[in-house]
Amino acid sequence: MGYRIRPTDFDGLFDQDPYAKVIISDENSLLVRDQANEYFKTLFLNTADAQKNFSPKCECGELHTKYYEGSVCAICGVKCEQDFSKIKFKGWFSIPDKLPPMLNPTCYKKLEKYLLNFEKVSILKLLLDKDIDIPNSPEFFNVLGRGMFYFHDNFDSIMDFFMHQYKPFQRNIKKPSTKLMEKFIKENRDVMFVRHLPILNSSLHLITKQGAIKRTDSCSPLIFEVLVEMATLIHAMEHSPRSPKFFDSQYFNILNKYNEYAQMCVRKKLLRKEGMFRKNILGCKMHNSARAVIIPLDPEEDIDIIHIPWRMGIRLYRLEVMNILVNRKGMVFTDAIAKISRAESNYDSDIAAIFKTLIIESKYKALVILAGRNPQLN
Repeated sequence: MGYRIRPTDFDGLFDQDPYAKVIISDENSLLVRDQANEYFKTLFLNTADAQKNFSPKCECGELHTKYYEGSVCAICGVKCEQDFSKIKFKGWFSIPDKLPPMLNPTCYKKLEKYLLNFEKVSILKLLLDKDIDIPNSPEFFNVLGRGMFYFHDNFDSIMDFFMHQYKPFQRNIKKPSTKLMEKFIKENRDVMFVRHLPILNSSLHLITKQGAIKRTDSCSPLIFEVLVEMATLIHAMEHSPRSPKFFDSQYFNILNKYNEYAQMCVRKKLLRKEGMFRKNILGCKMHNSARAVIIPLDPEEDIDIIHIPWRMGIRLYRLEVMNILVNRKGMVFTDAIAKISRAESNYDSDIAAIFKTLIIESKYKALVILAGRNPQLN
């Protein structure tokens, strides 16, 4: 259980972003006429409008789409290009002052992993959710309270109890993770609880209009529910005679839904085949791309070194080889193309020597290549 990466300081990002916009989610938002439509207009974009945000365009919009990329507009004089920084709207979910700050999603996952007893029961969930009935109360409930409010107000003493006093966690098998948890809390205590959490840009929460509004992704209903349930909770705290246990339980449900939303955004919006990274970065069509099965060659070999087949090397580095053949060897362009094409099927000592030259002249003493896994993501 390693803790090398510092959790994101969401409150800091919110304060520094001049375009950050809070999606209102308090008791006043319940008074807005046709609240659902207000949320939809702010959170979601029609697929056609969203596409414009990610297409190359000039300043005035006269030139747009991939066809004109790189061209200079005769009207505004600005080059037609993709500029994601021009997408100004950035939505944020804000925790009202009536509630304690919410656990940073990254910290929640770290704490959940650490606060897992040897029977694989989530102690963190037991601590946060007052609504869970426990027939045989564990020993720590004799000294600790429960609920989101109590957990925030007594976080340091709660964690000190588990790291230094709770007997099951004093076993040798738990001590290494306890040391890491102590270090993690010490380094990141200031960002463990946050009042502002990000919502995906509206261009990534798409809707289509086919007679009626239809959501096109599975993430948007979750954040919509988070906002509505938060507004309902704040209204209930002001006007309902419900018990603190009820409010704690409702707040915990909101935390769970936001965490589920955040994880789903990563899995589906970013990493799956239709996601931003794999579709637009890793999965884009390239002339110097290849696909193969990676297998271990030598257990003593450096893990960062990959040996590739001859034909794949020709395909991946044909432009570099072409450059040397034409500019250093004086070969005619068409002859160089023919030589490289023949080399794909038959070993060519001249091209093998060129590869050695490329390796020698590289500052890494190797040819740089980007290799990516293709995991099965649910």
